[in-house]
Amino acid sequence: MGLVRFSEAPGKGCGMILSEESTSGAVICGNESIHGTKFEPKYYLCPECYLRSIYSEAPASAA
Repeated sequence: MGLVRFSEAPGKGCGMILSEESTSGAVICGNESIHGTKFEPKYYLCPECYLRSIYSEAPASAA
C-alpha cells in the first residue's frame, strides 16, 4: 500500500482495490480515508488516479 496517495476531492477514484490487508476492510481507490478530519476529509487514490487528478486541475496552457 506504499503507492497510495490522498486527495481532498471526492469522486475521483476508479474503484480499484489498493489493499485487502487493512484491519477495517479493503482500501479502495476513491473511498474516504481515516487520515482526514471531520471538516476536511481525504480520499484514497491509486497512482494513476492521483496523476489524473493533478493534471485535470492544472490550468490549460495556451498553445
